[in-house]
Amino acid sequence: MTEELEWTFPSVPKCEEKGLNDSGVEMFRGDTIVSLAREICQNSLDAAIRPVDGTEPGPVEIEFSLFDLQASDFPAFDEFKDAMARSRDYWKENDQAVRFFDEMEPDLNAKVLHCLRISDANTTGLTGVHAPDSSSGSAWHSLVMSSGVSNKFRGITGGSFGIGKFAAFSCSRFRTVFYATKTADGKEGFQGVCRLVTFRDEQNNMTLGTSYVGARDMKPLARWWSPDTAYERTRPGADIFIPAFVGGDGFRKDIVKSVLDGFLYAIWEKKLVVTIRDGAEPLIINKAWLIKAERTGDELFADARALFNALRQHESKWKVKSFGDLGEVRLSLVNGKDLDKRIAMIREPGMLIFKKDHFRSFVSFTGVLLVKGELNRILRDFKNPQHNKWEEKRAPDNARYLKAIYTFCHDAVNDIVKDDLGEELDSGLGDILPDSGDDGEPRTEETLDVKIKGDVTVLSPKRRKRRKGKSAKGGTPTGKDPGSDTHNGPKPSPTKKDNGTGGAAKVARKEIGRVSFRQVCLDRPSGLYKLKIVPAKDAAKGVVDVIAVAEIKEYPAPVKSARLADGTPLTVNGNEIGGIPFKKNEPAEILVSLDYHDYLSLEVECFE
Repeated sequence: MTEELEWTFPSVPKCEEKGLNDSGVEMFRGDTIVSLAREICQNSLDAAIRPVDGTEPGPVEIEFSLFDLQASDFPAFDEFKDAMARSRDYWKENDQAVRFFDEMEPDLNAKVLHCLRISDANTTGLTGVHAPDSSSGSAWHSLVMSSGVSNKFRGITGGSFGIGKFAAFSCSRFRTVFYATKTADGKEGFQGVCRLVTFRDEQNNMTLGTSYVGARDMKPLARWWSPDTAYERTRPGADIFIPAFVGGDGFRKDIVKSVLDGFLYAIWEKKLVVTIRDGAEPLIINKAWLIKAERTGDELFADARALFNALRQHESKWKVKSFGDLGEVRLSLVNGKDLDKRIAMIREPGMLIFKKDHFRSFVSFTGVLLVKGELNRILRDFKNPQHNKWEEKRAPDNARYLKAIYTFCHDAVNDIVKDDLGEELDSGLGDILPDSGDDGEPRTEETLDVKIKGDVTVLSPKRRKRRKGKSAKGGTPTGKDPGSDTHNGPKPSPTKKDNGTGGAAKVARKEIGRVSFRQVCLDRPSGLYKLKIVPAKDAAKGVVDVIAVAEIKEYPAPVKSARLADGTPLTVNGNEIGGIPFKKNEPAEILVSLDYHDYLSLEVECFE
């Protein structure tokens, strides 16, 4: 079969030089295997067979299979190696190009090439392969014969930029990919593409940098062919072959990570099944595997477990926002220990676009948002070329829909924060709510809605021992007037470790002891508070830890800056304020700026 194939290197007498820094290929170089799996799964889901009678066609099946290719079976390998030699000679003064071709040399001289085959089924295949010249815009033409062109601008499918196909080239040391297909209407074809650099051909013309292998005159071979001799296609679908594959030892793990991160919902809904063959026992990722992996604690499933739990929540736990005839979004949130505080944004045909963060919540949670209906088409226009973000500026006319979805998410997170607080706020909360305004003004009656901005670390349970009226770290015990004492007698405090500056390994701190404390919120929107602390003893170098509190949980307050009432700046390290000159029974007034925009109940721990 290989004798029927030949390389074509399009050229002109003079043209712009094309170097190695192909923007399409370079975009995916940072995490090649993960990017490859993501792009492949999206393209195959977009090409899923959709029966006109409305019946379910079965899941899209994708197989990633490593195989060895004999150099003698590489299509027109001698022609290819001659082109690589000419390319190296043309770019011999370019250090980057010289290194690139040096790294390629072992594979060019190898008898066996390490390769990857990617095959799908229950898809339409690459339509248009039978008439590539007259099928502009077809799946075959967009994938093989064009750049920056997609055939998926209509409907609600996932792709739109035609850039994802470059991920496969970034995985080949030759920057070469072979395509083969059998379509649902019985057409077949094979062709390969190399995306490299300009060089001079035998007629001294400059090549355009993109080359093709197939039939004569850049035509695809008019039948299906596989470099993987152990593989035969029996159903419609597409095959991609990547010669001189650069995948490393973590191939299986990378594929699983990408598939679970991007397509967990599609697998759960039985829209996608992925098989990995890498020399070990084949791994089949389907709905049954998800359930088993979660139950058995499979390490490959570790990163997906939290999202999986959100996805399979009972229907009654999901929140829904309707957009009328355009469809709806459905949101599931779960809270627990050490979750990522992000919401996975998923749209048809089941692909995770990105995980939205920047939620101001001390509650650890994770979530999933599903987009249903025509709304998918609108949101597609917000997606960036890497398929990992919605950018409002890409479709400003429809920005209101994106804003409405984000508001819906933020409101749902606020609800889960309030639910988590629940009964943790006891009846004595009014005694520790912050004052609003200057001295003498009435205390705010607003409900405490603790939403600390940014990541915070929950303090040790030991620091909650003194709640319920015994003592409150210098705060007001339940049922006592502001300004009364809080606890008696100094006691050792945990030591602080060296921060790497070369100082002492540990610096001992002792609590000052009996103090009275009051807070006043001076400016709610900017997070400006005044702390009044009256110590029972002197401390020339006082230190205060500022703590945000609920009834049971306590958190380091998000302190941005601090100064004395006379303007003297104080040092800030996390929630610790240092350099305070405490004097016995005299109030120390500290102005504190918090990275938080609402009322917050505070306590302090004072040390010398």
